[in-house]
Amino acid sequence: MTRRIAIAGVAAVCLTALVVAAIAYLLVAHGARTYEDRLLVQIASRPRLLLTPHSSSTELAQITSPTGALKRRTAALAALGRLPPLHLGFANVTLEHRALRVFTRRLVHRRALLSVAVSDVAAREDLGALRSGVVIAMLAGALLASLILVTITRRALSPLRHIAEVADRIVSTGDLAARVPQAGGEDEIASLTSSLNRMLTHLEASDAALRRLVADASHELRSPVTTLRGNLELLLDERLQGGDREAALQDAQAEAERLGRLVEDLLTLARVDTVGGSDRVALDELVADVLAGSPQARLEAVPASLAGVQVSGDAVALRTLVRNLVENAERYGGGAEVRLTGDGGWLELSVADHGPGVPAADRERIFGRFTRGNGTANLPGSGLGLAIVAATAAAHGGSVSVSETPGGGATFTVRLPRAG
Repeated sequence: MTRRIAIAGVAAVCLTALVVAAIAYLLVAHGARTYEDRLLVQIASRPRLLLTPHSSSTELAQITSPTGALKRRTAALAALGRLPPLHLGFANVTLEHRALRVFTRRLVHRRALLSVAVSDVAAREDLGALRSGVVIAMLAGALLASLILVTITRRALSPLRHIAEVADRIVSTGDLAARVPQAGGEDEIASLTSSLNRMLTHLEASDAALRRLVADASHELRSPVTTLRGNLELLLDERLQGGDREAALQDAQAEAERLGRLVEDLLTLARVDTVGGSDRVALDELVADVLAGSPQARLEAVPASLAGVQVSGDAVALRTLVRNLVENAERYGGGAEVRLTGDGGWLELSVADHGPGVPAADRERIFGRFTRGNGTANLPGSGLGLAIVAATAAAHGGSVSVSETPGGGATFTVRLPRAG
């Protein structure tokens, strides 16, 4: 990449130098030609001085009749020969291998044509030297530009080499703790390194969370699987009869249902990260629909200003969020009091219960995966319900918090942005 950028830079420098040199050459050539033409006009304006015996031996001039017959010429021109018949104005002539610039005018009183000339050799030599100098300067500039561009490019792209090295190290070792050295300044490469480091931090956190989830899921799955396996071994024993067989069947069925709920919760938690925000969901209608099958839950009257107010998100995920909060309140508090309020561009869904509540020290921890409150070990549940609530709220641009219910208990409040 460094070579390609250097080649492109040198080509750009050479092209720019070529254009500038061409413009400079044309300007110089035009200036030299303009100077020659002005000199010829000045010389031709004094025909008497030009063709007298006192004229300079270096001036080239002749007078011809309208028919082309030579009348007079200077001694300097006589040494070279005769200018060919020319039209009025300027012309380029080669006489005896000598380039001349000629100006012809009409002499009114003598009814003749005056032609004066100057040598074009000096101007041509100067322009030739200018061309050679431009070529040499362009080659030297291209060489210098290539050295400078290669040096600058190597320094500018060194962070990219560090990025490639870090990426190769991560691929070979799996170490997501590696970071790209932060580039100085505020250019695009510095922004890229910052973005990559943030991405690596996020990937490291996600990988750690995934490892914790796998470890926690393995631990939680081990208990029902072990119990289910033990019950199946008992049921295979023909000596097991009557009430003992029935108890083993019921226990196996309960563990199978627990295992099914746990797997379903894990799948729900895994799908939370992929929920879409394209649906418009009327939150009050969704809450009322969820509470319709829960006799222990009560929905307070929704303010008229919030009737039909929508949020953007996934209706299935939002339904799961509400159901988990309600089931959590019913399980630990014996009932749920649900209220929907609004605050500017936000909607707040509050689910309160009058159970044992959540200690202040556990109000952040309670939303972790496989986390359960104190004294709830004998109650049904996988410890994933509130984790699903928190992940779903975050996926919809909102948040969830827990506070103490007046009179005792816990109140879970979900804040979601209004649609639009």
